[in-house]
Amino acid sequence: MDARRWLFERVLQINPGNDRARFELARLLAERGDKDAARAELETILSHGVKDENVRRRIDGMLADLRRGGGSFRSASRIEAGVFHDDNVNIGPDSENIRIAPIIFGSKRIESLSVKESSRPREADGAYLMVMGSGTYDAGSPGGWAVICQGGGYANALDGEHDHEVMYVHGGAGLRLSTPKAVFQSPVSVAHINSGGEPLANVAGITPSVTFAAGRESRFLLTTSVGVDYRDYDRYDARDGLYLTAGGSVRHISENGKIMVALGLTVSRDEADEAIYCADGLAWHFSVETKILDSFSLYGRVRFAESDYDEKEPLAPERRTDRLRQFVVGVSRMITAKSGIDVNYQDVSNESTFDLYEYTRHVTSAGVFWAF
Repeated sequence: MDARRWLFERVLQINPGNDRARFELARLLAERGDKDAARAELETILSHGVKDENVRRRIDGMLADLRRGGGSFRSASRIEAGVFHDDNVNIGPDSENIRIAPIIFGSKRIESLSVKESSRPREADGAYLMVMGSGTYDAGSPGGWAVICQGGGYANALDGEHDHEVMYVHGGAGLRLSTPKAVFQSPVSVAHINSGGEPLANVAGITPSVTFAAGRESRFLLTTSVGVDYRDYDRYDARDGLYLTAGGSVRHISENGKIMVALGLTVSRDEADEAIYCADGLAWHFSVETKILDSFSLYGRVRFAESDYDEKEPLAPERRTDRLRQFVVGVSRMITAKSGIDVNYQDVSNESTFDLYEYTRHVTSAGVFWAF
């Protein structure tokens, strides 16, 4: 499900009387080919009473092109396939020589180690496939209790760098409660990660969240959530443990539905089996998406994160602190009602007190997607 549809539906879960958001959702559903759902939204607007004759004629015109349908189960899915170029597919360090805590052998003192060529940043072209899906079953009339489910996966193939190929699959289900002022949901999820054709980790967790708006006509949505994951690494038992998060975000959509802005903050705790992998984290993100004409959307995302580790690694010159910066900019264009293209560029850099973890990475992707 795309971000605009997600936001319109959240506004309506919280403020069912917001006919502006309902009309924009109906237009979006019609564009995506979900005519039954679009008709249901337009009929709901008419049931509220429409005094403006121009608005009523516009709705009647849209209804004339839509067939009757609907039901208590709603679903959304997206398939995307594309190609990319990555100039640091193995996340290799920037430096050829890594500064370490001094190692002393008699009169000999070693203060740095050389990075072998195979561990230096490696460049690669690749292809990827991503599948996502979600469903909602309302236990009664729209609103109240509902069962939610979601799942998907991602896999890539790299030219000449098969050891760094990644596959990720996930799924989950839970309950959602919608009230006139808030939406509560508590999904349970599981995931499996493969790297280089070998199992890397299994993850299981729960992420309860609450979304609410201030005032009946507010276009601001505030979401707060907490998360508890257990990570089980296949070959790195020292990194097994709990990953805890708590955060919040605020989203705003413009009155015409064409601009969406979001800002969020998250604190985290990585509680691994060994202290050198335990860390406190703080991250914030900002994103904006704007629709140009009827088919083009521009978007951008910025994320900053800092991690402070509990103990110094044996070779590290000091206790590790990382500062990550991530910037993404892209353009999406609908070709048909259900398909389009997406092109984006990603710039990532990580500063660290241990040179081994200091790196830069640039990824350019182009893909085709189908939304249902």
